Amino acid sequence: MWLDDDVSPLEGQLCRHVPDGSPYDPLDPRFAAAAADNRWNDRGEPTLYLGNSHEVLAVEWARHFPRDGPLAAGRRSRLRRIYDVAVALDAVLDLRTPRLSEALSLVNMPYCFAEKELCRITARRLRGETSAQALIVPSLGMLDRSEAWILVLFVDKLPSFPAPYLAPAIADGTFGLVE
Repeated sequence: MWLDDDVSPLEGQLCRHVPDGSPYDPLDPRFAAAAADNRWNDRGEPTLYLGNSHEVLAVEWARHFPRDGPLAAGRRSRLRRIYDVAVALDAVLDLRTPRLSEALSLVNMPYCFAEKELCRITARRLRGETSAQALIVPSLGMLDRSEAWILVLFVDKLPSFPAPYLAPAIADGTFGLVE
């Protein structure tokens, strides 16, 4: 398949956050295809997002927080529970690499990823035309730091889920905002 020479395995500890007190497993993919406004997938494409650090999780979450409406809505807590997840994937494409950026004709890296439609088109193409199970993409909230990244996991590209690709998630703290 196209670009399959660029896929590589990925093993390591990543993290994910969900609303504190959620009754759902943090790796439950039932909501992974529901949102219409995700950056790296269209509605209907089951995709989980994992950060490579707790800092990345917090910065990415804060990017989505409304700028002016929360205080007018009254005081409420928006606490997020962090989970650490051991990941072992066979085929990952790292969109931070110059070779892959060139092959995809991406310009103005990594700032081009501020364009949501470009991200969706790129992910759709790689999901459909390569063996990649996931993409490594820069954290949009930390574009000046190449070591800060997100794993965009294509749940539908895994023959089984979550095992053996993801170990059970282990709670590891909280972060959030009290309005």
